[in-house]
Amino acid sequence: MTDANGHDGASLDVPATPPSHRPNGQFAPGNTLGKGNPHAPRVNQIRALLFSTATLEDLAEVIVKMVEQAKGGDRFARKELLDRMIGKPKETLQLTGDDGQPIIDMAQLPVFVQAVVAAQAEEKRQVTEGSK
Repeated sequence: MTDANGHDGASLDVPATPPSHRPNGQFAPGNTLGKGNPHAPRVNQIRALLFSTATLEDLAEVIVKMVEQAKGGDRFARKELLDRMIGKPKETLQLTGDDGQPIIDMAQLPVFVQAVVAAQAEEKRQVTEGSK
């Protein structure tokens, strides 16, 4: 019995695993493209140094200081603390409202874009002033 394309199912053309890969798809030893991260050994040395130098008490002091800074209004400390505690917010794009209609009238798009650009400029200005 054959399918609509005339194939009988017995002789499927499955490409062979290239010699540069293992059967599971991973790069095979000697593959010039699968060298990994060239900085990994150095990063591991730095991590080892951090773990051997910093104690849990040191880390606790850093965290307490970050919490104090966040409470004091430091935007970077507040953002970093919240990002680490609850994760970064997921970026979403809502194309329609709850009623299924477009969120904004396309005729109003230029006004909307100007408002977004102005809000971003204001946020950047506040960040710049806050870092002085």
